[in-house]
Amino acid sequence: MNRWLNLGKWAHAYLLAGPETGGQEAAADHFAAGILCEHDEQRPCGQCASCRRLAHGNHPGFVRVRPEGSHVKLEQVQRLQQRFYLRAAEGQHRVCVVHGADRMTPEAANAFLKFLEDPVPGVVGILTANRLEGVLPTVRSRCQTVLFSHAGPDILREYWIRRGTGEEKARLFAYLNVAPEDEGNGGAAGPESASDADRPSRCVRFAEIAEWVVEWVQAVEGRQGNPMLDLLIRVGREKWSETECEWLLDVLACWYRDVLYTSLGLSDEVVFVDHRRELSSQAAHHASITAVTGKLQDVIAAKRRLQVHANPQLALECMALRLQGE
Repeated sequence: MNRWLNLGKWAHAYLLAGPETGGQEAAADHFAAGILCEHDEQRPCGQCASCRRLAHGNHPGFVRVRPEGSHVKLEQVQRLQQRFYLRAAEGQHRVCVVHGADRMTPEAANAFLKFLEDPVPGVVGILTANRLEGVLPTVRSRCQTVLFSHAGPDILREYWIRRGTGEEKARLFAYLNVAPEDEGNGGAAGPESASDADRPSRCVRFAEIAEWVVEWVQAVEGRQGNPMLDLLIRVGREKWSETECEWLLDVLACWYRDVLYTSLGLSDEVVFVDHRRELSSQAAHHASITAVTGKLQDVIAAKRRLQVHANPQLALECMALRLQGE
């Protein structure tokens, strides 16, 4: 996109699509600022009158549309059209940024399609979407599409913190790449059934499993109760899916990775920041770093067994025995 800005040439419409943390909204703002910038060489310059007005939210040639409620509605697109069919107060270029192009009502999408089919001179439309397949195909075909991938761990962690998630959980979600789209009910495709609607989101279920795993590993390392029995009852009685068993192993591997990092003096890099005392205790308890890496390898081996469709309960039982040194 910077190449188009440097050339000073751009299409009349763009579609930036990718996951919520992909960065397409920030990219849309940057691209809009570059198009409106008065500087000839470095766009956006951040210093010209146009850049300053855009930064203060009062540029007459810029309009942003976000979903009202859960959808972008027909009335919003009609207001956008009316504004841009009028002559801009200043400047050669005008930009409209429409977020949630995959959440337009059918009426809004068809109205916006007409806007694309009969473009207003000097107007550039920038659409963002989380689901490319949710954008009306005829709208997609009239836009230059730019695809975005998942954000890196730091951006993902900041996203979860902004959503009110605690630091430790945000770090865990980011480390294991738990994305915002996993917040949907059950992660199921297609129309929701009554049971789907009652099912907790993937994020909620993952967090429940993570909390239990942290408690369980304390029992394993402290040789308290009967961790083997607790594990088999929990997985068997609740009829955990293979995915849920893999989540258990992912969290457990992350825990032993933190124990290893603590042993190496890298406690600032741990994910389980609220459990530093327990990590330090377990790091001191193990005779050597080799003992910690051995447990981490046991967890990884269990996950490999699941990935070749071994019986989940047997794979977990074997791992639990090894972790307890039996």
